[in-house]
Amino acid sequence: MKSLERLIDAISALGFSEQTKQFFTKNKEFVIEMWCHSAATSDIMEHIGFELNQFREEIATPVYNYLAYLLEQQHVNPECPTMRKMVQRFYDIGLSVEEIYINCTTFKNTINRAYDERGKHEILDEKHKVLMLLDYSLYGVIGIYTEIIHSLNRELHERNAIIEENVPYIRVDKEGVILEATEAFCALSGYVREELKGKHFSILQHLELDTDGYQKAWEMIQENEVWNAQICSARADGTTFIAEIQIRPVRSKESIDSFVIMYHDITLAQASQLDPLTHLYNRRAFDNMSLILFTDSMLRKEQLSIIVLDIDHFKKVNDNYGHMKGDEILQSLSTVLKEYTRINDVIARWGGEEFVVILPQTNVEQAHEIAERIRSAFELSALDKGIVITCSCGIAEKHSDDTLITLLQRADTHLYAAKTLGRNRIVSD
Repeated sequence: MKSLERLIDAISALGFSEQTKQFFTKNKEFVIEMWCHSAATSDIMEHIGFELNQFREEIATPVYNYLAYLLEQQHVNPECPTMRKMVQRFYDIGLSVEEIYINCTTFKNTINRAYDERGKHEILDEKHKVLMLLDYSLYGVIGIYTEIIHSLNRELHERNAIIEENVPYIRVDKEGVILEATEAFCALSGYVREELKGKHFSILQHLELDTDGYQKAWEMIQENEVWNAQICSARADGTTFIAEIQIRPVRSKESIDSFVIMYHDITLAQASQLDPLTHLYNRRAFDNMSLILFTDSMLRKEQLSIIVLDIDHFKKVNDNYGHMKGDEILQSLSTVLKEYTRINDVIARWGGEEFVVILPQTNVEQAHEIAERIRSAFELSALDKGIVITCSCGIAEKHSDDTLITLLQRADTHLYAAKTLGRNRIVSD
């Protein structure tokens, strides 16, 4: 290495004339265009997905400017910030060491050709020195590049080890087949990695989520950049856990080739937010979540509707059939609510036989359709149990001057009107 430095110093000590510097300034566009249109450059552009203008701006021009810098400084300094910045950019673009070597060699050949075609006699004597300077600059570039790769690979290895042990996530292909899973996810789910790889991630599906609903959720995932939800998942031993998940696409150039699904276990936190009988959100949890959804809809100027439901003559069920049968009816309505609402809707048992659903990005007409399906399905489910029982619904859509309290009050007023008008019906704005 010291002998190389001495050789570079010896070359630099000879100095470069002003004519040589002017030659490179004058012929910049000529050299860059020849370089950009060479066969070797075309192959590299195709490999890294660059158009001609992009290659010219992001590779050819910075390299040429660096040569001008070398001629001015008359020294190759591996610690030079200009060189390091240029080499870091090569790494970010995705050039391999071989491609950098081919690039620099092509550049050197282009410089040689420019000398032969446009160089005057008085600067031809310096051509060999310029070419030698380029050679040793190339060694410096490749040395720094190798150093950057080793450093980043080491950092990446350390970061991956931390993620592997602490971040529960899986990566799936576009069909939902699991490609990889971290140790942290295996610890959360109870599966070993080999049991997950190659399986569809629906093996993590909780039995309460029907196949149609699961398919709809997967379709939503493929349509959105980032998808967030709370889900109930099944462990390998059949037990369940509640998780907040975030699904992000992994892109290859312009297309999505896989998805990363990150899990955050909220089972313990969620237990305090669920109604123990229906496994829907309780009043306290709904109050918190509805305020967040209402505020978001106001800020984004999006539609939002609320359905308030009440089981008609529920006291008669308890009096005539007993409280166990009453609990079955409450559970039956909760099942219907889960089945006929969407995955981003929030459902809660508000108290006793009263339930509430908040519907983001939904107008009153859409909410009415959902409520009608719920009302009809609940009546049929009760008949299957040998009981004639119905529910009434009140619906309100958010207005620009609403607060969450006024919106809920209006929905509750509509529910009271539905009861007054004879029950088993829907009243809305």
